[in-house]
Parts: sequence; C-alpha cells; structure tokens
Amino acid sequence: MWHVKAVVVAAGIASALSVAACVPPPTTDRAPTPAPAAATPAADAEAATMLGGQWMVQRIGELAYPSGNSADIGIVHFQSDEFFSHEAGCGGGHPAFYAAGADGTLRTWRREAVVIAKCSTAAAPELERTLARFVDQANAWAVSGDGTLTLTATDGTMAELKRRIGPVPDLEGDWRVVSVAGAAWKGPKPASVSFAPNWYSASAGCNSGGAQWSSPKAGRLVIGSFASTQMRCEPLLMEAEASLLAAAEMVTGYRLLAKDKLQLTGPEPILLQRISEPPTRDR
Repeated sequence: MWHVKAVVVAAGIASALSVAACVPPPTTDRAPTPAPAAATPAADAEAATMLGGQWMVQRIGELAYPSGNSADIGIVHFQSDEFFSHEAGCGGGHPAFYAAGADGTLRTWRREAVVIAKCSTAAAPELERTLARFVDQANAWAVSGDGTLTLTATDGTMAELKRRIGPVPDLEGDWRVVSVAGAAWKGPKPASVSFAPNWYSASAGCNSGGAQWSSPKAGRLVIGSFASTQMRCEPLLMEAEASLLAAAEMVTGYRLLAKDKLQLTGPEPILLQRISEPPTRDR
C-alpha cells in the first residue's frame, strides 16, 4: 500500500513540475545579459568620444520611432566609464554597459533586468521592448558623414540614430572649471561642468550634482531643482566641491567668450574651458 501511495505522490509532483514548466515567464522583464569575457573589445577613447551623448532612435529595422517632443521618443545615452542607458517611454532610463572598439565592434551587457513599468503612451511598450532586445544584441557601430549613428545587431538588424540637440547646442559637452567667483580652481582634483539635453551637472572628483536646465532666451539659463550624491571624501576635496556645486546651482545665465571658453553667470560666476566638442548639428 505504501508503495502505491509513493508512486501516486511521485506522479503528482512530476505533473506539477510539467505544468510549471509550461507557464511562460513575465513578459515585462528582460533577463540580464552577462558581461562578455574574451570577446569584449578593448575600450577605445576615440570611439567613446564619438558615441558619447544622447541619441534619438530613428528606426530599428522596419519599426519607425516617434520624433520631436513625443513622450515615447527612443533615446540611447552613451556616458562615461562604459555606462549607457536607453528608454522609449516606459519607466525611465534602463542602465547597461558597453565597450566600443576603434574597429567598429561593440559589445553590450547589463547587470539587472529591464522592467517595463508605467508607460507614457499605448505604443511605448512595444517600442521599449524592441529597443531593449536590440541593444542586448548590438555588436557593431558606425557614424556616417552626416552624423547618423548606425548600430547593427547579431541577426543583421540595423538601427539608425541621430544626435539629440538641446536648446543651446553650443553649450553641450564637457567643460573644465578654470575659476569660481573669480578665484582660480585649486581643488585637489580637476573639476568639470557638463551640459546634455535636459541635464546640467557639475563634479570635482567626489560627488556629482545636477538638474534639468532650459534657456528661455539667449544668454539666460534656468536651472531646475539641484540634487547631488552624498559620498564622503577627503575634507579638502569635499570643501572645494561644495563651493563648486553651490555656485553651479545659482547659475542664471551664460556668455560664450570664445568657441572653447564659457562664462556661467550668477552670484558666483564660473569660468570654463571646453574639454569635448558639442555634437554635430543635423543639416
């Protein structure tokens, strides 16, 4: 009798496992892509410079993406330290990592799944999933003479992207801090200020502070609610950085003194020297 019960119980467990195996995984998540080992190209500084910044997705394969100020516009943002993010109207930027080679090779990986959260439009979920699937398979890049970025996936699918231009293209890029409130920068590490579409930030080598920004008219800047990270560093660095972040938060305008020199105006003006060039404008 005990033998019969054991057989019945075993059969029941096997049946349950079979049913569980048929249950599809949640469609809202993209599993993390493990970081490639030997296949990863050595990061190339020139490649990172060419890719750096925000790009608007024009199309992926035959799927066209919205343009202009649409809420579900596709964005890929290549940043420093092999980090990038992407979004298309659902749940904000999804973090991932990349390594771009000078020979046009590209590898991407992520450490957490993509979760499709609240979306801005009915079309956004498909756009978001398509973009996430594509960047996970991207293995090549090229920038054409007209500034179009073409990414290619392992299955041959191609995506076209254009640089996203902010309200004042000449401000965009990275700038080295020369002086704050008329005093030469003497922090223990170099300090910088960066302008990207919709985001303005400052750092002196420890924390980073930033906010959204706009320019209602030439020479005028409106800085949004400023927020900064709160890491602890050596006292001298933190003191210098605090003065920079305070000045950066109070900026009210700008003056381009030369192509590579910028003055941010306000109670404590910040003099800047360009580090990286602004993105190429579409023609």
